[in-house]
Amino acid sequence: MNDETTIASIDFLLSLDTSTTPYVLTVTGNNKVGKSNNKQPLTWKLDGALKHGEFVGMDDCRPGFEWLNWPPPDPAIFDKAQPQGKDKLAINDTNPITGGSEGRWYYKLRVLLNGQIYETPLTAPEPVDVDDPCTSKRMMVGNNPVIINR
Repeated sequence: MNDETTIASIDFLLSLDTSTTPYVLTVTGNNKVGKSNNKQPLTWKLDGALKHGEFVGMDDCRPGFEWLNWPPPDPAIFDKAQPQGKDKLAINDTNPITGGSEGRWYYKLRVLLNGQIYETPLTAPEPVDVDDPCTSKRMMVGNNPVIINR
């Protein structure tokens, strides 16, 4: 028998902000995760014009979901991001009552729409290895989408 209780998902909506150049993804939703002995499901769902798009593959060199923290969070805290169809992405957040997973976990999202990839904006330059553009050094940046484990 499984000791884990199913708890309601924290849902985020992802929309396309066309008021900027280039267009960028905007995330809305409650990003604070309280302590629990159960895994907290987190989901991102495409909204508005993005409903016709899909998350970039998780195996791409610039995947649909990517941690910006360096080093990335311990895999014991977050499961690997998993597509739930084309318009939804999910992970589980383990933020146990005993502690050890508190912090701000910054991430980037990418969506493919009509042959164009859109992403959440970085608020600081992203250093990229010019010889291998899929290799980049991650940094912690203050105004990017974030999951806050309390």
